[in-house]
Amino acid sequence: MITEQGAQQRPLWTLSEAVRRYRETGKFPNAVRDPERGWFVPLGDLLAAGLRPGRSAPLSEPAQSENGPAHDLAQRVVQLETQLTVERAQRAAVEQVAAERERSLTDLRAALRMLEAGPTRPEPVSAVPVVPPGPEPAPSVLPAARPKWWQRRGR
Repeated sequence: MITEQGAQQRPLWTLSEAVRRYRETGKFPNAVRDPERGWFVPLGDLLAAGLRPGRSAPLSEPAQSENGPAHDLAQRVVQLETQLTVERAQRAAVEQVAAERERSLTDLRAALRMLEAGPTRPEPVSAVPVVPPGPEPAPSVLPAARPKWWQRRGR
């Protein structure tokens, strides 16, 4: 930790130290760690912690040089912009969930239509007439009609 030069001697942290401290205190509950690239903090967590991307100080710190109603209005505008950003991020997430559910419903409707139609059974087609079981029919070919080689063999 480095300290600031001047009268107050406040500590200065690197960005990674600040993120680590915020994460350890629970201000970034949805942060995820990538082994190759480090920590990722969702925009919603940053905004909920009072941080605003593109600004150097948290929104909760008042500006030192400005006072009065104009300052109060400016703070209110910043607060409302932050809320709007959070709401937009939440809306985008809800729209993604709704789109996924719509795709699931479409698949389920198609499956239901197939189930309601029932299985289709083709008509049985028989090339050979079906003979009921019973005694063996008499041979239609007489022994004299056998080929000559068979007659010679049978003698």
